[in-house]
Amino acid sequence: CFGNTLPHLPGNELVKEFFTQAAIVLAPGGRLIFQLINFSRLKARDSFDFPDIKTENTLFKRSYARRSDGRLDFHISLTSLTNGEIQSDSTPLLPLTRADLHDLLTETGFGEIKVYTGYDRESADGSEFASIYSASLIVDI
Repeated sequence: CFGNTLPHLPGNELVKEFFTQAAIVLAPGGRLIFQLINFSRLKARDSFDFPDIKTENTLFKRSYARRSDGRLDFHISLTSLTNGEIQSDSTPLLPLTRADLHDLLTETGFGEIKVYTGYDRESADGSEFASIYSASLIVDI
């Protein structure tokens, strides 16, 4: 589950259901691996702008903005540098924290939860922008 997909679920109960379904199909000792933005790092901010990505013909912008319900809006825009046309969209995200994920994983039978800064398996310390989680199924569902 890569590419910051879990935060697209509308609430913790559906994240828990995803972990439960993963536990059903994994054998004991099987690993669930997923990647997402380190929302704990962004929690104190009302908004965050990613660096722009610019090519010869296109400008790509991304940002987060806090909502009154605690979720974040993820805004994207794609601007054609040849004709000025702008395409944009926004989607709400659930800002899952490390503590949220630890609790939900533990409740659904996972343990040995490890958090890394990247694919090199360097342990995360909370300052990283994105994290990769690895959890072993310790309880047969």
